[in-house]
Amino acid sequence: MERKKRVSLFLLALAASPAAADDFIIDAPRIAAGERTLEADYTYYAGHGRDENGYFGQHYAVNYAVSEQWETSFLGEFENEPGNAPYASHIEWQNIFVPFRPGTWWLDVGGEIEIDQSTKAQVPSVVQTKLLLEKDFGKVSNVANIVFDRSYGPHAESGLDTGLLWITSYSFRDEFSLGVQYSNDLGVLDRTGSFNSQEHVLGPVAQGEIGKLSYITGVLFGLTSNSPGAVLRLDMEYGF
Repeated sequence: MERKKRVSLFLLALAASPAAADDFIIDAPRIAAGERTLEADYTYYAGHGRDENGYFGQHYAVNYAVSEQWETSFLGEFENEPGNAPYASHIEWQNIFVPFRPGTWWLDVGGEIEIDQSTKAQVPSVVQTKLLLEKDFGKVSNVANIVFDRSYGPHAESGLDTGLLWITSYSFRDEFSLGVQYSNDLGVLDRTGSFNSQEHVLGPVAQGEIGKLSYITGVLFGLTSNSPGAVLRLDMEYGF
């Protein structure tokens, strides 16, 4: 299944609250025009005394590639926080834009805009933007997203939250690749704090495509006292 090469992985949430499932997705600047996909993401937190220890998130999406330059998606999120019943937390609209065909320049570049509308009045909604970057060397792929989040609504927090998502992977065959993922949440742009007060995670991931089904799975481990102990995730996507 040719796709824009989404490399959704186990990542750290780019928010102060427990992670939403789609906060763990890295997108590469590739779009296969006309492709339609159904996507399901599952995230589980295993921490060391953090509030989100035992958090389980689910994320479902319908994606449509309108052209080689534009893909649009509608998404829904369900969260199960420790001690609480599962609930529908967000409704989202995401758009990815890729102005140039992959390989046109030395570095492939794209952009993403996502609106996350919270279903709870006391939880702020978020506008997220990403700069999508990719550079391949033979069977080695490098993908990075630079992320900026801005909350809005009556309970919105001031400031622009920022972070970096990165994966380097080696493709053994279409069905199986191994990689290393790093991500961080640096906090509000003008008051990022010390390294240990930030969230940083690192760990192995595996991904591949089997027919029309693509999968990604892995586990990332916290590098600081403010990071989760471990984040486990499974992402599946079916093209039709």
